[in-house]
Amino acid sequence: MSITRVILQGCGAETVIFFLSVLSSAVICPALGRYCKDAITVLIALGAACLTGDAIFHLLPHGGHSHSHTTSPDPLENKGLLEAETKAKREQSAAKINKTLIGTILVGEVLHTSCDGIAIGAAFSKSSGDGLSTTLAVLFHEIPHAVGDFAIFVSSGLRFREALGLLCFCYLCSYAGILVGATLSASLNMTPWIFAVIAGMFLYVALAEMVPEMFASITSRSDKKWRVIFLQNLGLLLGFAIMITLAVFEETIRTSLQ
Repeated sequence: MSITRVILQGCGAETVIFFLSVLSSAVICPALGRYCKDAITVLIALGAACLTGDAIFHLLPHGGHSHSHTTSPDPLENKGLLEAETKAKREQSAAKINKTLIGTILVGEVLHTSCDGIAIGAAFSKSSGDGLSTTLAVLFHEIPHAVGDFAIFVSSGLRFREALGLLCFCYLCSYAGILVGATLSASLNMTPWIFAVIAGMFLYVALAEMVPEMFASITSRSDKKWRVIFLQNLGLLLGFAIMITLAVFEETIRTSLQ
């Protein structure tokens, strides 16, 4: 597959992630009202399952060799809804804009979206099926974090348009990541190495960040404990089902997209 086609497919996939994440942050989740937490609960579990499934069923098998040396993302890159709500309430009483908090979140999110872009670019350089599975994994874990970051921006004193603009800027950086991932994979044949690092990062985010967040959600919503557990299991089952389906029909997807 030519590098031009890889970049176009990667940019198209990232545009879908960009649009849905921003739309969820600014429109869909606020419109859901009291059902917003339930939707985020399902998305967090769905994202954890998709990240784990993508690493196990797609990235590691196609990465060639297993590598124990992986790059761990900055914990500040991954902000869950619970942390966002806590910081939002803490900052609402402040009249001035908290530039330090905004700057920290901005830097972390730029690095995070850039790494996602590298993963998508490298995945599409391998095959369209790998690109699709990685895109879904990134999408489902990115929406809850986008909602959390947007809440922090607004609660830190920024106006709605300013917060939306910063969120869009973060996602625009992911296109640079796609160019880097596609170029490294095509010119230097570094796809196995990129897959190994990205698989480690995905497993880290899913198991060290999102799963503890799921347990915290059960504790914080003890009055609706069984409802939360049901929604989380629904998200986990759906996420694994999506990744397994993509793995089983990978050759069919690759043929149809080429």
